[in-house]
Amino acid sequence: MPPAPTQQLEQQQAPPPPPPQQQQQQFYQQQPPPSTPSFQQQQLQQQQNTSVPSTPSYQQQRPQGAFAPPAPISTHGGSSLVPAAPPLPPTPPAPRTPAAPPADALASTADVSGVADPELRGACEALRQLCAAASAAAASAPGKRREAEDNERRLGALLWRVANNDADAAGGGGGGGLVSARVAEGVSRLGAAVSRGDWDAAASVQHALAASDWDECAQWLTAVKRLVKARQAGR
Repeated sequence: MPPAPTQQLEQQQAPPPPPPQQQQQQFYQQQPPPSTPSFQQQQLQQQQNTSVPSTPSYQQQRPQGAFAPPAPISTHGGSSLVPAAPPLPPTPPAPRTPAAPPADALASTADVSGVADPELRGACEALRQLCAAASAAAASAPGKRREAEDNERRLGALLWRVANNDADAAGGGGGGGLVSARVAEGVSRLGAAVSRGDWDAAASVQHALAASDWDECAQWLTAVKRLVKARQAGR
């Protein structure tokens, strides 16, 4: 059956297809051209490509477990200095506590021959003789024997301190040793009064020492008071 007249007309009017090479050119022409980056974008990309790599910090470079130096303290002048430890104040010397005499220290057995001051040494001998005379008198009076023994111990403590006073002061015993200078002077005046037999003067020195230095002299002043009072009463 022959084609219709209308189909024959369309076939006559339709152009022939282009050759393959021309079709390829037409395809590339129809594709949109690639976008070209602007100048600013090119400059930014160039800076990113040429940027300096970041340097790791000290904490990143320091190996684990390494010693970390202390952070310096900045002064007003701009320099950094590590603060030095302040010097320690000198330790004050501890107050000297007089050593207690031994329990067997007695006036009759104390050795005062090494006392450097002759007046003080003579006073100690006078007090020893006073105590020995009272002990001899108490031998015939049983009621006075206990008091005489107590006087022996109390005066023995004084003579022991005086005998060891110079050695203690030389060994760093606190300047005054075991007997202060004021008390040593009072003992010298007391012994001089006893040697003269001036019992009123001896009593006056005993009262003065009790008023000024009771804490240091309380142990043996009781015995001195007994002995001087007994001589004042003529016993």
